[in-house]
Amino acid sequence: MSERKHITRPPKRVSQPRARILRKPERSDVGYRKPPVECQYQPGQSGNPSGRPRGRKSEEQMLRELLFRKVTVRENGKVHKITVFEAMLRRFAEDSLKGNTKSAAFLLARFAAATSFDQAAPQLSADDNAVVDAFLKDFRAKSTEADPEPGEGS
Repeated sequence: MSERKHITRPPKRVSQPRARILRKPERSDVGYRKPPVECQYQPGQSGNPSGRPRGRKSEEQMLRELLFRKVTVRENGKVHKITVFEAMLRRFAEDSLKGNTKSAAFLLARFAAATSFDQAAPQLSADDNAVVDAFLKDFRAKSTEADPEPGEGS
């Protein structure tokens, strides 16, 4: 017959803070790194109750909060709540229609970057700038023909 070895389990461990409370103080001396038992941390009591202080906001987080904050905008007599980022893009669009080529180039570059995730936003070449300028000249000419000068016409 085979003999079985008797396996004994180790005694159940008690956590250190709990063990401090359960045991009787062997020495009554109190000194450096020997606090009295009644002053030691109780179970569930933290040594750092405030916890680690919160970190500073990163620049990215501050910009996100600033750009995506809602602002009130009045458009055609109606009030809308839009983000600061959207309001800025609308302003760039208005400026580009008034003839600001830098605003137009910026918006077109942002649009190209947003529609093609694979490529970085391309810079407009001299040919592209010439096309944008020609478009704006044509647009201005048509808009002045459609809108008569004040004092003329009806």
